[in-house]
Amino acid sequence: MKKLIIVFVFLLLACSQENRENAKDEQPKVNDPADWIFLNGSYSWGEALNACPAGYHLPDKFEWENYIVRTADIPNYKYWTSSYHVGYMKEYSVAYVQDRKIYSEFAYDGRKSVACKKDEKIEAKSFLDKVAFTGTAYVSKNKTDCLKGRKYIGFEDNGLYLCENRTLKKVADSLEFLQDSVEFSADTVVLNLRRMLPCSFGMNGKKIMTGFNRYMYQCDDNNWHGLGYVKLNPVQLGDYKDSLTGVHFKTIIIDSMEWSSQNIYRSMPGEECYGNKKMHCENHGRLYGEKARDACPADWRLPRRSDWVTLFGRFGLNGAYLRSKDDWFLDFKENKDVGFTIYPAGYVDNGYKGFGMITGWWSYDDENRLYAILFDGEKFSHDYAVENKKFYIRCVRKRPEN
Repeated sequence: MKKLIIVFVFLLLACSQENRENAKDEQPKVNDPADWIFLNGSYSWGEALNACPAGYHLPDKFEWENYIVRTADIPNYKYWTSSYHVGYMKEYSVAYVQDRKIYSEFAYDGRKSVACKKDEKIEAKSFLDKVAFTGTAYVSKNKTDCLKGRKYIGFEDNGLYLCENRTLKKVADSLEFLQDSVEFSADTVVLNLRRMLPCSFGMNGKKIMTGFNRYMYQCDDNNWHGLGYVKLNPVQLGDYKDSLTGVHFKTIIIDSMEWSSQNIYRSMPGEECYGNKKMHCENHGRLYGEKARDACPADWRLPRRSDWVTLFGRFGLNGAYLRSKDDWFLDFKENKDVGFTIYPAGYVDNGYKGFGMITGWWSYDDENRLYAILFDGEKFSHDYAVENKKFYIRCVRKRPEN
């Protein structure tokens, strides 16, 4: 009898330990915010699309970014997302978080973790245009897992598909826009796209503007709705005298910010004229190395990424309102320079390059890193590989009070 009691106690303790281990396995991987849940296990893409419980959805890129901003406990796992990619790699996006930054991979196969974001209540809105012409994600006809009632962009043909009974039914041909934009900021700018970006969950309520015709759209309930054409408010032109050099340069006041509408012409160690010709300095400003951050006059500074994004949001990314009407090698038929007047003045990279075709300026990104903004007459891009290169400078300051 005594032996039986000992065995019973041993089994009871063993079961208790096993239950504790199982309970531990069932705990979420992170401390979930109230509107997020993290599922145990790993999932294929098709399983992930349908894994979230009612009232939740697979989060997109923008929702992941907001999660990182407001959450201290960050998961270091790879998760399926309902994100997207415009370009040659149009595969399902896998988001993962490392060192409080979000990264993406693109893959059809494999098994990943699943996080679910709570649906937000969508208030009824009135739109001028009821036509819906984009979807929540790229999808391949060979991968027919999808969410009932959702629209998708076809991987093979960029057509618009509707999900019915977990199969895809084509409802519209592909839409062609001008060109792919290099960078996109929700609720500010604007696109020169071959295709509209998907109106995914994190984009709900956001507004974008197409750069080539300044038409405004708003994302609502996973569909883009037209709001009408945006009017271009007049800008104010000005003049500033550099107290150190006595040189005057032209400025342009855009909303609350004042920009130099000419490249800075200020002598500093290491600066130079394009082609080592003084006339290029006089016409287009000087080229500076990485000490450029010290070249702006007092009360002025190098532009930040947010300054450029605001500028793009005002005028679009196609450059017609910002580029000069002269000196470009390409014959741009549409030129509407408002006074920002970008000339294709080239840059330095183991020699003088790009005159007539491209130009670039020093700037700061959101983490205060120095990098270059480039413009080829049609679109803007950025470059972090700036070691031993030289670019021009546009300075910016908050609009002075009158």
